Amino acid sequence: MSNIYVNEPATSGKVCMKTTVGDIDIELWSKECPLACRNFIQLCMEGYYNGTIFHRVIPDFIVQGGDPTGTGEGGESIYTASFKNEFHQRLKFNRRGLVGMASGNDGLNGSQFFFTLNATPDLNKKHTLFGKVVGNTLFNMLHLGECATGEDDKPLTKQKILQVEILNNPFSDIVPREKKKDKRKKEKIREKKDAKKNLTLLSFGDEAEEDEIKLLEANEKLKCKSKSAHDILADETLSKELAVPMEELTEPSSAPDIEDNEERETQMERIREKLKKRKRKATGDDRGDEEDEDFESMIKQEMNDRQKKELEKITAEVKLVQKDLKAMLKPKKEKEEIEEEKLLTEATKKHLEMKQKFRENAKVKLKSKDPRRQDETMSMLEKILAGHEGMKSVISVKTSNSEKEEKEREVSVGKLNYDNEEDLDTAEILIHKFVAPEEDSKVSKAKDANLREESEDWYDIMDPRNKINQRRRGVV
Repeated sequence: MSNIYVNEPATSGKVCMKTTVGDIDIELWSKECPLACRNFIQLCMEGYYNGTIFHRVIPDFIVQGGDPTGTGEGGESIYTASFKNEFHQRLKFNRRGLVGMASGNDGLNGSQFFFTLNATPDLNKKHTLFGKVVGNTLFNMLHLGECATGEDDKPLTKQKILQVEILNNPFSDIVPREKKKDKRKKEKIREKKDAKKNLTLLSFGDEAEEDEIKLLEANEKLKCKSKSAHDILADETLSKELAVPMEELTEPSSAPDIEDNEERETQMERIREKLKKRKRKATGDDRGDEEDEDFESMIKQEMNDRQKKELEKITAEVKLVQKDLKAMLKPKKEKEEIEEEKLLTEATKKHLEMKQKFRENAKVKLKSKDPRRQDETMSMLEKILAGHEGMKSVISVKTSNSEKEEKEREVSVGKLNYDNEEDLDTAEILIHKFVAPEEDSKVSKAKDANLREESEDWYDIMDPRNKINQRRRGVV
C-alpha cells in the first residue's frame, strides 16, 4: 500500500461530511481536477447535499449519493450545463476510500458522487477521481456498504448526509449563489410593478382612461396623505373636513404608567422601522434584501434575549433551593459527629491524644534553614552523652559483680550454658565494644589443601549436575 500513497499527488482542500453513520473526512485533488472539485465545494457551501440519501449500494464495489431526488436520475452542476470528465495519469481507482463523480454513458457529470469499497480498475478513465477518504473516518464510510439492498441496488436502510463542513477551501473566489426561490420572488415583484392595464379591451375604455389619469394626478399630490373619495372626487356634497380631529385621536383615553408608555414607544419605533423596510423592498431598492436579513436577525436576537432572561431566572431559583438544602443538611452532620464521639473507645481516644502530641512536637521543631537548629541539635547530643556516662558507671559495677559470679560458677560447676542465661539489658549494648584477638605473625591463615576432605570448613563450589563432576563422584 505504501507505493500507492507515494504515487498519488498531494491534496489541496478538505471537507467533513457529517452522516448518520458518522463523520467522513474527504481530501480533494483540486489542482488535478479543478472542475469537479469546484463543483463539489460550491454545492457543499450552498447546503445542496444536506438531507440527501445514499440511493445506491453495490457491496464490495461502490456507494453512490448526492442526488436530491433520491432516484439516481437527478442532480445539477454549478455550471450552466453538465461538465466533462477529468483524468490524471497518477490518479487511479486502485483501492477503497476513493471519491469519484457519477456520470452517465455520455460522460457528463452533475452533482452525484460515489465512494469505492474496493479496488475498481474498471472505472479508470471512465469517471473523474477527485478525492479520497482519510483517517479513521474510512471505517465510517465502509459501514455504508454493509446494509442489505433491494431492487436496483437500493439500500433497505436509508443513510443520509446531515451536513457538509468545508475545513479547507482551495478556491477563495467561491461565493454562495442566490437560491431560485429568491429569484422567482424578485421576478414576480417586478412583473407586478411593470404590469399596466389594457383599457382598450373594454367597451368604456375612453372613460376609464380619463378616470385613471385623474387618479394618478391625485396620487402624486397626496403621496403622504390618506386617499378617500372625499379627496379625489370633486363633489360638493362630500366634505373634505375630518369628522374627528387628529388631536383627539392622538391623545390617549387613559393615562397608563410611565413604564408601559416607554415600552409602547419602543415597540412603535420598531414597528415603524420594519414598515419602512417593507416599503423600501416594495419599491424595488437593492437594499431590500439586506434589510430583510437584518429584520430576521433582529427577531432572532429578541428571541435569544428572552430565552437568556428565562434561563437566568431559573438558575437563580435553583441556587436558592440548593442553599436551602445545604442549610437543612448542616445540623444533621453535627448530630452525626456527636454520635461518633460517643462511640469512641478509650483506646482510640488515647491513640488520638498521642497523635495530637506528636503533631505539636513536630510544629515545635525548627526548620533546616533556621540558625537555631544547630543549637538544638547540640543540646540533644549533650543529653545523650550525659545519659551515656551515667550508664557507664552503672554497667561497670554490674560487670564486676557478674565476672565474680561467673568465676564462682565455673569453679563450682564448670562451663556455663549461655542458652539458659538471661539476656543483657539494652543499655549495655550501647557501651559494648568488640575486641578482636591479637594476630600472630607466625601462624598462616592459608588452608591446607590436603585436609580438604577431613576439614568441615571446605565446601564444593562445583555444579553437582555437571557430567564431569558426576563422573568424579562416581554417579555416572
